Amino acid sequence: MNKILTLVTVLVTLSASTAFSQDLCDSYHDKYRVCIEVGAAGSNVDYDDCGTYTNETDCNNADCFWNDQGLPFPGTCVVDICLADSNLSGRVSGADLTVLKRDLGRMDCETTPDVPAPAPVEKTGQTTSYATGDDGDLEKGVAWPNPRFTDNGDGTVTDNLTGLIWLKNANCFGTRSWNNALSDSNGLSSGSCGLTDGSNSGDWRLPNKRELISITHDGYYGPSLPDTAGTGNWSQGDPFNNVQSDYYWSATTNASSTNYTWSVHMYYGYVYDAYKTNYYYVWPVRGGIVGSTTTTIPASVCTPCEGTLSALGRWCDQGDGTVKDMTTGLVWLKKADWGGMYPLWADFGSTDAHHRAAQLWDGSTYEGTAGLSDGSDEGEWRLPTMTQLVGITDGNEYIRDNQMYFFTGVQSYFYWSGTSYAPNPHGAWWVSMYGGYWNNDNKDNPYYVWPVRSDN
Repeated sequence: MNKILTLVTVLVTLSASTAFSQDLCDSYHDKYRVCIEVGAAGSNVDYDDCGTYTNETDCNNADCFWNDQGLPFPGTCVVDICLADSNLSGRVSGADLTVLKRDLGRMDCETTPDVPAPAPVEKTGQTTSYATGDDGDLEKGVAWPNPRFTDNGDGTVTDNLTGLIWLKNANCFGTRSWNNALSDSNGLSSGSCGLTDGSNSGDWRLPNKRELISITHDGYYGPSLPDTAGTGNWSQGDPFNNVQSDYYWSATTNASSTNYTWSVHMYYGYVYDAYKTNYYYVWPVRGGIVGSTTTTIPASVCTPCEGTLSALGRWCDQGDGTVKDMTTGLVWLKKADWGGMYPLWADFGSTDAHHRAAQLWDGSTYEGTAGLSDGSDEGEWRLPTMTQLVGITDGNEYIRDNQMYFFTGVQSYFYWSGTSYAPNPHGAWWVSMYGGYWNNDNKDNPYYVWPVRSDN
């Protein structure tokens, strides 16, 4: 299998009912075929087979598709998405549409996509604004589907945003050590914990850090969890049962200190690293798009890096004062210390962190030493949401003060997000670039400002 291509492959799970119109197939042929691996009923071809062919004739004879469009690697043999399902007369719909729209940049599947795009980071859920330019004001990120969750009636709940399938009973095992939480999750099967889904031992697992964070909602607390629709706070049975406002284990070890593992406190929604011998709650998950072996949500990288690509393909130094995260499409200022330290709330007439981030654009009189030549306009740069900021601290090629890749000036201290702390709007979330952990603090504290921009 082509190892380079593996890094840029999006895993798209399609059901047997999925269908594509011919014009949609044609648009995928033109733009997306290098990015998509399909595992669908009716297809006798898988990516491993296609990846073994090195010339166009053999590739086409094997019912694969020869990529000659240069997006991003020409001369490669890939699965033809349009041959993965024999019915081309309909449109993508339902959960398949949710998955496909996220992984291919949330384009409208009813029309020909304009440009290839990575999968953006989802919204935090916060809709109340406490300052111009904050998370509740801008609401940046992928919009949540409605309903957010589907109760499958078999002891499982599907998250329609991520495709993950969660155990409906969020407290089947009580508190367990981390190793026991892993084995309990892996051993879960139909017939236990209220399951009638036909699952077998080995189908379930402990969620990774990103998966566990993905179900929280930064507009709510006690617990920080949305309801079935995704428009209100969780209550018993809507859709989960027995959610504890306490710590839940993730499967992700803290890379900086391997005796510790990341957990999520469901009352507030914050992440904390704890000794693996501690006893925390267990919430198993299975399926979905977010894999169990990575803490970075896979994304399409159809748009090639127009600059220098990092070894594992996550970061692209674009040579214009910006670094692009190829797994999310977010564009970060290369100089992580340019913004300096500012409070989120400042005295009248003073600059706060939101305004400091917004002062950045190509040609701005405030730009100073930022070194921008990216053509950005006023209003494009902002503080990242909490989800966006914490996202760069985990996964492959994660960022720390001592692991910067193309960035410069990453500080071993706290960086503000634009997301307020729901239990107390005088507080907001910050992320530490020293340890990758995050918490909240009063908005009048001066912390670092690291601007980001994105299309959504």
